[in-house]
Order: sequence, then structure tokens, then C-alpha cells
Amino acid sequence: FARHFSANEGMGTGRAFSARLGRWMGAVALCLLGQGFAWAPDLRQTGWGCDVARLGVGRTASSASAGPGHARWSAVAGSGDEAGSGARLGCGSYVALVTPMHESGKVDMDALQELLELHARNSDGVVALGTTGEAAALTTEERDQVIRAAVATCAPAGVPVVIGTGSNNFDSTLEMTLRAMELGAAGVLVVTPYYVKPPQRCLSAHFTRLADAVTETAQAQGCDPIPIVLYNVPGRTGCDLKPETVAELAEHPGIAGLKEASGLEGRLSDLQDTLAGKGGFILYSGEDSQACEWSLEGGHGVISVTANVAPGTMRDMIQAARDGRAEAAKSLDAQLQPLHESLFCTSNPIPVKWALHRMGHMKSSTLRLPLMSLEEELQPQVENALKDSGMIG
Repeated sequence: FARHFSANEGMGTGRAFSARLGRWMGAVALCLLGQGFAWAPDLRQTGWGCDVARLGVGRTASSASAGPGHARWSAVAGSGDEAGSGARLGCGSYVALVTPMHESGKVDMDALQELLELHARNSDGVVALGTTGEAAALTTEERDQVIRAAVATCAPAGVPVVIGTGSNNFDSTLEMTLRAMELGAAGVLVVTPYYVKPPQRCLSAHFTRLADAVTETAQAQGCDPIPIVLYNVPGRTGCDLKPETVAELAEHPGIAGLKEASGLEGRLSDLQDTLAGKGGFILYSGEDSQACEWSLEGGHGVISVTANVAPGTMRDMIQAARDGRAEAAKSLDAQLQPLHESLFCTSNPIPVKWALHRMGHMKSSTLRLPLMSLEEELQPQVENALKDSGMIG
């Protein structure tokens, strides 16, 4: 663990300078081009994280053509000082980032900055303001603070920042998505509308209308639309986004991928079958305990809670799996299994915030109501998992 986290210590000042330099260069590019965006290479040509054009979505990686309507993201979304990050969605281990808080409940921006610098070195991507980030408990101003910090820290390092913007209110979802685009995020993660249990035709209409609205707004502003990653987590939302609906939505050039957290056996295979021939669509696992097998079987990576406490090991495990080094991937995954289990011993993100506090990465394990810090009787379970996986002595 120390090997993953000790590198580049004391680089906060340098990263702040890099962030300022990146924004300054983006501004220069805007002036030179006289446009509302800064051109960047297409993801399919850059190979950031993985070469998505060669992935396909069949049972194994292939050189399948992307197909019509999938020439995605040839420019950097966003405008103003936040544009021009150049970070692109790709494969690998994306951390589902927590939002650190003081005991008072105020967002701890210093701790957040330290975590962001940590993941800029050790994760393939950062997903902020999702369930793990307690997005529903944050104000609009706090959301902006988190997004600005994440983009300023991670984008100059080439680490894409994805922002959770889903809700069960379409207008709110659109507003948050457009704000993430304005502030320079590389993508948005949009959960299926929760509680209301929309049927498949309504889910399709919801996401299609969102992608259309984002595209129209981006075109009016002279920039590319921010890519949308669908998020299916039936255990939290009460509805399941079926593979056939995903395949339908994958035809939209503004919809880039899926975080699949149903945990259903055979779901990856079903998705691969229905998406066959639709290259460039990214399939992330949303289940830490299944991420190794998911990636060995042709999935593209994970959006991970465990990566909060073991980002380097999660990254190395996913890379080994994607490289086809099954023995190495399974060995690393075996080290992580105690964490995969204990970090979900009660509602996420209660255990992971306690773990980060125990490791010294946060001054407090505070959450906002309706969640509270980890109860005392569960703390030994998380503590033992941290020890068993080598995260603490």
C-alpha cells in the first residue's frame, strides 16, 4: 500500500501550478481558434486507457467498426476557464470518490484535495458526486466546489473526471449535466430514475431526451456534448435497465457507456450479445467483487468503492485482467476480497469513509443525515479487512 501512495508526495503546489497552466493554455487555444472549444484527438485514436475503437462489445476484444453515429468526443466539452482538459473516458479502474467532511458536516476541501491528488497518481479515472460521494446531501454550491477541484487536479494529469448527475427529476438531471459540462468534466454518470420504477420505454425516452438536450445545448455553445454513462443499480433504484434497452440507447452518439451494478449472473454476456457490432461503448462493472471476472471476460473496467482505499492495487488488477494475465489479476483480487466484503457490511459509503479515516486520509468519518458514521460493532470487521489486505499495519 505504501508503494502506491508514497510516490509524488508534496506535489500539491506543483499540481496547482499545472492546473493553472492547463487553464491558461486552454484560454490561449480558445483565443487562437476563435471557437467555444479546444480541439483534442479523438478517443478512438488516442488510446487513452484503452483503444475503444478496437474493443467492440463482443465476448472478446475485436477490431469491429464503431458503426454509424459513434464518432464520439472529437473535442473537449466545456467552456471558459474549465475547458481544454483533454482527459478522455476510457478503460480501467475509476474510483467512486467519497466526499470528505469535517465533524461539523462541512465539506473538507483540504482532505478532498489530498484524495484527488492521490487518485491522479493511482486511478485511471475519478467519479465524483455519485452515491459514494453523497451527492444528494450536497448543495449546488458544494457540488460546484467538488467539480472544480476534481477537474483542476485530475484533468492536467490526464485522469478523466466523471460527475454523477442523475436523479428522478428530468429537469434537475439536465441542469446538473449541463453544469458538469460547463465546468469541464470528461463525462457524467446518470443513474436510472429511482423510486418511480419507470418501464423500459420510459427509461429509453428519459435517457434519449437527456442526450438530445445535451447535444443541442453543446451545439449552440460551439462545443462537443459531454458523454453520458448510464448507471444501472436496481438494488437502489427499483428498476433494471435491460440489455436490449442499453443497446437501443447505445445508438445515440452522446451515450458513451454503462456502469452495470445489477450483480446478475450472465449480465455481461447478455450485454455483449445485444451490443455486438456497436464498438466504442464502454462497459464498467459497478460491483467490486465481480470486477476481476468482468474484466477477464471482456468488460472494460470498474467504477469502484474499494479503489478509495486501494487505488493502485485495483488499477493493477484491472490492467492485468484486461491484458489477459488471469493469474496475476486473480492474485491481486484475492488480496482485495476482504475489502470488497467489508466495505459493504452496511450501506455505502458508511464503511469506506470510516476506513479512510482509520487510514489517516480524512480527519473525520462524518456523513450527513440520513446516514451516520459506522457503528462501533462493525468497526472491527473493517479494521481487520484493512489489515488483511495490507492497507494498515
